[in-house]
Order: sequence, then structure tokens, then C-alpha cells
Amino acid sequence: MYKKITIITVALLTVFSIMHAAAPKREFRGSWISTAWALDWPKDDSGNAIYGTSADAQAKQKAALVKLLESLKNDGFNVAFFQVRPMCDAFYKSSYVPWSSYLSGSRGTDPGWDPLEYAIEEAHKRGIEL
Repeated sequence: MYKKITIITVALLTVFSIMHAAAPKREFRGSWISTAWALDWPKDDSGNAIYGTSADAQAKQKAALVKLLESLKNDGFNVAFFQVRPMCDAFYKSSYVPWSSYLSGSRGTDPGWDPLEYAIEEAHKRGIEL
């Protein structure tokens, strides 16, 4: 009888210690932000792509990105996968590939700001990893 109780106790302690060790510290809740064809960004509320290098276009692109990140935060996401190489071009300054045409309207044209850097800063302000 004593042997059975000892075996059951050891088994239960083992199961509980495994369950405790395997418990995640937090959940991974992520979402993909697609930039190819301006599917998710950069586009306005009506779904139209926002192209251009003017200050107005930059402000609209930034506002659309902030709105998207706010939506993710409000929906409980803590990770955003930001597509930075949609069509053999980039959403960041690179000496290897040209600027994305989805920012300015033509491939290789500097949009006047760094969307990747801005996305990282704004995501981190909201507790979202990018």
C-alpha cells in the first residue's frame, strides 16, 4: 500500500512539474502586414493605395500605418510581421535593392522617410514586436 502511494505521489509531482515548466510566459499572437500590391498597407480607409513622395502622401502613409498598428493592439496582437521586400524592392534604404514602387509610385524613388524604422518605433510604442 505504501509503495502504491509513493508511486502515485511521484507520478503526480512529475506531471505537475512538467505542466508548470511547459506553461508559456505569454502567448504569441501575430499578424502579417502585407505590402505587396498595397494589400494591407500603404492604403487609405477606402482601400486605395497611397503613393507619392510629397509631405501629404508621407503623412497619409504614416497615419495609415499607425491606424493599422492601433487596430492590431486593440485586437490583442503582440507581434506584427511587416513585409519589407514585396517585389524585389524594399521598404527601407538599401544599397542592394531599390526603394519599393508601392511607396512613391515608381521603383527606386526615395520616399523621403524610412517606413521600416517608423514601423518599428510605432509598433514598440504599442507593445507590439515587429
